[in-house]
Amino acid sequence: MCNGVIDCNNGEDEEGCAPICDPNACRLPDCKCSSPDAPGNLQINEIPQLVMIGWDGALRVEDYNHLLQQILKKVNAQRQREPRTNPNGCPLTATFFTSHQFTDYAAVQSMYAEGNEIASFSITKQLPSEYWAQASDAELSAEYAGQRAMFSRFSGIPASAIKGVRSAYLQTKGSDFVNLIKDDGFTWDSSYPTDKIDPPLWPYTFDSQST
Repeated sequence: MCNGVIDCNNGEDEEGCAPICDPNACRLPDCKCSSPDAPGNLQINEIPQLVMIGWDGALRVEDYNHLLQQILKKVNAQRQREPRTNPNGCPLTATFFTSHQFTDYAAVQSMYAEGNEIASFSITKQLPSEYWAQASDAELSAEYAGQRAMFSRFSGIPASAIKGVRSAYLQTKGSDFVNLIKDDGFTWDSSYPTDKIDPPLWPYTFDSQST
């Protein structure tokens, strides 16, 4: 459980737990406790509306031409497409959690060249989903780090630019998965669901226990 309360007679539910987060020691930009508190002590009226755009799965030319161009770009007075921007002038971009099957790597290259982020979503995305909780570290590394290598080889994206990962079907191996992706050089993850939605949690680091 790792909730600070011993429930099992032998105490195994509190063994191997990450330390409780100390907000005085865990500071941005390298560390953040799991919390509904906004970064930088911002007040609610100071926080802009945040809309996250993510693409989950294969990226095809049809998607690029007929859907993504309409979402991420607008038609100007000269009837040409130009990138959409946020009110502060920053570009509107998306993160693409992309797996191998059915993906067109030319479309991946185009989305990356236009400023979007590409993240690893495994090579095979095979079923059953339970596979991803039972696979060995070597098998999982081949899936996620291997997909990053394929982005680099077939889309010309520097491997160092592939920083994020999402586990297939959001199925992980708990702490083992966190350690695995860290060892493979990924710096952030978007796999772990939470029931903390009122208020919601801000993104946090895995240095300590999550609430």
